[in-house]
Amino acid sequence: MMQSDRSGVTVPEYEARLRDRIRELEHDAAQRRRSREALRLREARLVDAQRVARLGGWEWDVVHNEVYWSDEMYRIFGVAPDAFRVTYEGFLSRIHEEDRATIREQIDATFKTSVPYLVDFRVVRPDGSLRYLRGEGSVERDSSGGPVRLIGTCQDVTAHRKQEMERQGLLEQVQRARRLEGLAVLADGLSNDFKNLLTAIEGQVELAKAELAERSPVREHLDQILGTVARSARLTDQLAGCSGAPPPRLEAINLNDVVSRCVDGFDRRLTMYASVRYDLVESLPCVRGDFDQLCRVLSSLVENAGQSIVTANGSIVVATGVMHIDNAHLAGAYLAEDLPEGMYAYLRVADNGCGMDDVAVEHVFDPFYSTKGPGRGLGLAWVAGVVRSHRGAIIVNSEPARGSTFTAIFPAEFGSNRSSPAAGTLDDDWVDSGSIVVVDDEPAVRSVIKLLVERRGFDVSLARDGVEGLDILEQTRSTVRAVLLDLNMPRMGGEEMFEVLRRRRPDLPVVIMTGTADHRMVERLRAKPRVRVLHKPFRAAALMEQLRALLYDPERQPTAV
Repeated sequence: MMQSDRSGVTVPEYEARLRDRIRELEHDAAQRRRSREALRLREARLVDAQRVARLGGWEWDVVHNEVYWSDEMYRIFGVAPDAFRVTYEGFLSRIHEEDRATIREQIDATFKTSVPYLVDFRVVRPDGSLRYLRGEGSVERDSSGGPVRLIGTCQDVTAHRKQEMERQGLLEQVQRARRLEGLAVLADGLSNDFKNLLTAIEGQVELAKAELAERSPVREHLDQILGTVARSARLTDQLAGCSGAPPPRLEAINLNDVVSRCVDGFDRRLTMYASVRYDLVESLPCVRGDFDQLCRVLSSLVENAGQSIVTANGSIVVATGVMHIDNAHLAGAYLAEDLPEGMYAYLRVADNGCGMDDVAVEHVFDPFYSTKGPGRGLGLAWVAGVVRSHRGAIIVNSEPARGSTFTAIFPAEFGSNRSSPAAGTLDDDWVDSGSIVVVDDEPAVRSVIKLLVERRGFDVSLARDGVEGLDILEQTRSTVRAVLLDLNMPRMGGEEMFEVLRRRRPDLPVVIMTGTADHRMVERLRAKPRVRVLHKPFRAAALMEQLRALLYDPERQPTAV
C-alpha cells in the first residue's frame, strides 16, 4: 500500500514536484547569472564607450548633496577616485577661473527653468594642463516640483578644439594671403603706371634745370618738385612692397650700417617729443637683403613708435643683435610659418607709447589697418611684406599704456662682410655718338628719355613695344649701340623682346627700365651679360651712368639704382 501525506499526495508525487521545483530554481539561478553577466558586459562596454568617446557621466543628489562620477570623469579631470572627494564645490574648483561663473549660471538656470544646459568650458588638471570640455545636464524633480537630482555628462573635446584652432589658424593665413595677393595685383599695376608718370616728371624737371642759370631762383622750386617725386616713389614702393615680393637686389648687409644710415633722420624728427637711444651689438653677423628697403623698414618702425607716444617723456630704443630662436618662439612670430630654428640677426624698436591690445596686435600688419585714426595704414603692412621677402619674421610684444616692441628677425650669415653703399659719380660733360633705341609703351617716358639721351650726342629711335623695337633694330643694325628697354608693354613685352634680341645681337648692351614688382624676372635679366637695371623713377645721372658703363666698361659691377 502506497503512503501519502495528510493532503493525499503520495511520496513519489511529492518527490516529482520537488524535482520540478529544483529545476525551476536552477533555471532561475542560471537566468540571473546570465543577466548579471549581460549587465557586467553592458557596463564594461559602457565604460569602454565612455573611454573611447572621452565621455564621463555624473549624478548630483541634491537632497543629500552627494555626487557620483563615472570612472571616465576621474580620467578627464586627471584625479584618482581615492584622492579626490567629489562634491559640487570640488567640481567647481577644477574649472578654469574664467569659466567658473558661466557654469554656475548655467546650473542655476537649469534648476529654475528645467531647461537642460549645454556649455563649453575648461578645466585645469592637477599637473597644470588645460582640457576643453563640453558639458550637458538636466534636472529631475519630485512630485511637488522640487529638484531632487541633476544628471549629465562631460565630454573631453580637447583634441577637436585644437584641430579647430589649427584649422582656424590656417584659414586666417589663407585669408591674409588672399588679401595680400589682391593688394599685390592692384599694387603692381598701379605702381608701374605711377612710376612711368614720375619718370616723365623727373626727366622734364631735370631738362628744365639744365636750361636755367646756376643762380636762378626757379631751381629751388624745381628741386622741391624732385623731392616730391622721390617721396611719391617711396609711397609707391610701400604699396607694392605689401605683396612680399622679393627685393630688387640681395647682398650681405650689416644691420648696424642700416641704423647708422638712419640716425640723423631719427634725431631730427623725434627729438622734440621723444628721446632715441641706440643699443647696437658689435661684431654683428650679416643678413642677406636690400639695403635701402631695410633702411625704410627701420624708418617705418621708428615712425610708428613715434606716433604712439602721446606724452612729453617719450622714449624709443633702437637695437640690433643676434640670438638663437627655437621653434617655440618662432610659433609666436608673425610670418614665421616656414622658418627653421637657428641663429637670427635682428632689428628691434621699442617705445613707451600707448601700446596695443590683443585685437590691435592681431591686425597690426593688415593693409589699411591703423590704430591712429585717419591714415593710409600701409606702413606696417609694407614692413611685413619686405620682411617676408627677406625670409624673415616679426615678433610683436605690446600692452595698452605700456608701449610696444617690434623685433624684425632675419637669418644670420656668418663670415660675410658688407660696407655701406657708395654713391656713384658722373661726368656731366660726357658727350658721345651713335644710335640708341628706346622701347617703352608710355609716350611721356619715351619723350623725356629721348631728350635726355640726345643731349649726350646720341641719335634716338623710339618704339612703343617689342615688335616695333625689333623692327627698328633690323633697319638700323649697324649703328645701334644700346637699347633702353621697358618690361611691361602690350603685344610683346620687354623680357620676350630681350630673348629675341639676345639671339640676334648677343653683344648689344641693354638697360632694363622697370617699375614692375616682379623682381624675380628683373633678377633673371640682371644676371645676363651686358645688362644694367634701372628702377623707375630714376634720375638722369643714374641713366647716363648705367649707359656709359655698358658702352665702355661692361664688366664693371654697377651701382645699385
